Amino acid sequence: MTMLVQLGIVVFIPAATQLLLTLVTLGALLNIQIAAIVGFYGAIAIALTWISIRQARAFLDAAVEAGQENARFVGNVMNAMDTLRHFGSHCWMNERFMTRAREVRDNWRVYVLQRLVFITVLGFAVALQFAVTLLLLIPEYHAGAVTSAIWYYSIRFYFSSICPLRR
Repeated sequence: MTMLVQLGIVVFIPAATQLLLTLVTLGALLNIQIAAIVGFYGAIAIALTWISIRQARAFLDAAVEAGQENARFVGNVMNAMDTLRHFGSHCWMNERFMTRAREVRDNWRVYVLQRLVFITVLGFAVALQFAVTLLLLIPEYHAGAVTSAIWYYSIRFYFSSICPLRR
Protein backbone atom coordinates (compact mmCIF):
# COMPACT_ATOMS: atom_id res chain seq x y z
CA MET A 1 0.00 0.00 0.00
CA THR A 2 1.12 3.51 -0.62
CA MET A 3 1.82 5.90 2.20
CA LEU A 4 -1.27 7.97 1.38
CA VAL A 5 -3.58 4.93 1.54
CA GLN A 6 -2.05 3.86 4.85
CA LEU A 7 -2.42 7.37 6.22
CA GLY A 8 -6.05 7.42 5.15
CA ILE A 9 -6.82 4.04 6.72
CA VAL A 10 -4.89 4.63 9.94
CA VAL A 11 -5.52 8.35 10.56
CA PHE A 12 -8.16 10.05 8.44
CA ILE A 13 -10.94 7.47 8.49
CA PRO A 14 -10.83 6.88 12.28
CA ALA A 15 -10.55 10.61 12.98
CA ALA A 16 -13.46 11.44 10.68
CA THR A 17 -15.54 8.67 12.25
CA GLN A 18 -14.76 9.89 15.76
CA LEU A 19 -15.63 13.47 14.82
CA LEU A 20 -18.89 12.44 13.20
CA LEU A 21 -19.91 10.29 16.17
CA THR A 22 -18.96 13.10 18.56
CA LEU A 23 -21.10 15.60 16.69
CA VAL A 24 -24.05 13.19 16.56
CA THR A 25 -23.70 12.46 20.29
CA LEU A 26 -23.48 16.15 21.15
CA GLY A 27 -26.54 16.87 19.02
CA ALA A 28 -28.51 13.99 20.59
CA LEU A 29 -27.49 14.67 24.21
CA LEU A 30 -27.75 18.43 24.26
CA ASN A 31 -28.99 20.23 21.21
CA ILE A 32 -28.12 20.71 17.60
CA GLN A 33 -26.76 24.23 18.27
CA ILE A 34 -23.78 22.93 20.20
CA ALA A 35 -23.07 20.29 17.56
CA ALA A 36 -23.24 23.03 14.92
CA ILE A 37 -20.84 25.22 16.92
CA VAL A 38 -18.35 22.36 17.22
CA GLY A 39 -18.72 21.55 13.51
CA PHE A 40 -18.29 25.21 12.58
CA TYR A 41 -15.15 25.48 14.70
CA GLY A 42 -13.82 22.29 13.10
CA ALA A 43 -14.32 23.76 9.63
CA ILE A 44 -12.59 26.99 10.67
CA ALA A 45 -9.70 25.05 12.25
CA ILE A 46 -9.23 22.95 9.12
CA ALA A 47 -9.36 26.03 6.87
CA LEU A 48 -6.88 27.96 9.02
CA THR A 49 -4.54 25.00 9.19
CA TRP A 50 -4.69 24.57 5.42
CA ILE A 51 -3.97 28.28 4.83
CA SER A 52 -1.19 28.27 7.42
CA ILE A 53 0.55 25.28 5.89
CA ARG A 54 0.31 26.72 2.38
CA GLN A 55 1.72 30.10 3.44
CA ALA A 56 4.42 28.75 5.75
CA ARG A 57 5.58 26.09 3.29
CA ALA A 58 7.78 28.58 1.41
CA PHE A 59 9.52 29.59 4.64
CA LEU A 60 9.99 25.97 5.67
CA ASP A 61 11.47 25.10 2.28
CA ALA A 62 13.80 28.11 2.48
CA ALA A 63 14.93 27.13 5.99
CA VAL A 64 15.60 23.53 4.98
CA GLU A 65 17.43 24.62 1.83
CA ALA A 66 19.55 27.11 3.78
CA GLY A 67 20.42 24.36 6.27
CA GLN A 68 21.41 22.01 3.45
CA GLU A 69 23.49 24.74 1.82
CA ASN A 70 25.25 25.40 5.11
CA ALA A 71 25.97 21.68 5.54
CA ARG A 72 27.43 21.53 2.01
CA PHE A 73 29.58 24.55 2.79
CA VAL A 74 30.91 22.95 5.98
CA GLY A 75 31.58 19.72 4.09
CA ASN A 76 33.52 21.56 1.41
CA VAL A 77 35.49 23.45 4.05
CA MET A 78 36.39 20.18 5.78
CA ASN A 79 37.70 18.80 2.48
CA ALA A 80 39.87 21.86 1.89
CA MET A 81 40.89 22.47 5.51
CA ASP A 82 44.66 22.17 4.94
CA THR A 83 44.58 24.50 1.94
CA LEU A 84 42.48 27.08 3.77
CA ARG A 85 44.74 26.89 6.84
CA HIS A 86 47.83 27.31 4.65
CA PHE A 87 46.49 30.53 3.10
CA GLY A 88 45.25 31.93 6.44
CA SER A 89 41.58 32.18 5.54
CA HIS A 90 40.27 31.71 9.08
CA CYS A 91 38.43 35.04 9.16
CA TRP A 92 36.85 34.52 5.75
CA MET A 93 35.76 30.99 6.64
CA ASN A 94 34.31 32.09 9.99
CA GLU A 95 32.45 35.01 8.40
CA ARG A 96 30.95 32.81 5.67
CA PHE A 97 29.86 30.21 8.21
CA MET A 98 28.27 32.86 10.46
CA THR A 99 26.46 34.43 7.50
CA ARG A 100 25.04 31.09 6.43
CA ALA A 101 24.11 30.12 9.99
CA ARG A 102 22.33 33.48 10.41
CA GLU A 103 20.43 32.85 7.19
CA VAL A 104 19.30 29.44 8.46
CA ARG A 105 18.22 30.94 11.79
CA ASP A 106 16.33 33.80 10.11
CA ASN A 107 14.44 31.43 7.82
CA TRP A 108 13.45 29.19 10.73
CA ARG A 109 12.43 32.25 12.76
CA VAL A 110 10.14 33.53 10.00
CA TYR A 111 8.59 30.08 9.65
CA VAL A 112 7.95 29.73 13.39
CA LEU A 113 6.51 33.25 13.68
CA GLN A 114 4.19 32.59 10.75
CA ARG A 115 2.94 29.37 12.36
CA LEU A 116 2.67 31.06 15.76
CA VAL A 117 0.22 33.63 14.40
CA PHE A 118 -2.09 30.89 13.13
CA ILE A 119 -1.77 28.88 16.34
CA THR A 120 -2.74 31.98 18.32
CA VAL A 121 -5.79 32.51 16.11
CA LEU A 122 -6.77 28.86 16.62
CA GLY A 123 -6.35 29.27 20.38
CA PHE A 124 -8.67 32.28 20.43
CA ALA A 125 -11.15 30.42 18.22
CA VAL A 126 -11.28 27.42 20.56
CA ALA A 127 -11.68 29.72 23.58
CA LEU A 128 -14.55 31.50 21.82
CA GLN A 129 -16.15 28.18 20.92
CA PHE A 130 -15.88 26.95 24.50
CA ALA A 131 -17.31 30.22 25.87
CA VAL A 132 -20.28 30.17 23.49
CA THR A 133 -20.93 26.51 24.30
CA LEU A 134 -20.88 27.24 28.03
CA LEU A 135 -23.18 30.23 27.56
CA LEU A 136 -25.66 27.92 25.84
CA LEU A 137 -25.31 25.14 28.43
CA ILE A 138 -25.49 27.16 31.66
CA PRO A 139 -29.14 28.28 31.24
CA GLU A 140 -30.16 24.71 30.36
CA TYR A 141 -28.30 23.42 33.43
CA HIS A 142 -30.06 25.91 35.71
CA ALA A 143 -33.41 25.02 34.15
CA GLY A 144 -32.76 21.33 34.89
CA ALA A 145 -32.70 20.27 31.25
CA VAL A 146 -29.07 19.22 31.50
CA THR A 147 -27.74 17.02 34.29
CA SER A 148 -24.20 17.11 35.60
CA ALA A 149 -23.48 13.76 33.90
CA ILE A 150 -24.57 15.13 30.52
CA TRP A 151 -22.54 18.27 31.28
CA TYR A 152 -19.45 16.15 32.01
CA TYR A 153 -19.82 13.98 28.91
CA SER A 154 -20.58 16.92 26.65
CA ILE A 155 -17.37 18.63 27.76
CA ARG A 156 -15.47 15.37 27.35
CA PHE A 157 -16.88 14.89 23.84
CA TYR A 158 -16.18 18.53 23.15
CA PHE A 159 -12.48 18.13 23.94
CA SER A 160 -12.26 14.91 21.96
CA SER A 161 -13.64 16.80 18.96
CA ILE A 162 -11.00 19.51 19.34
CA CYS A 163 -8.08 17.07 19.23
CA PRO A 164 -9.40 13.78 17.83
CA LEU A 165 -6.00 12.30 17.06
CA ARG A 166 -4.62 12.53 20.61
CA ARG A 167 -4.92 9.55 22.89
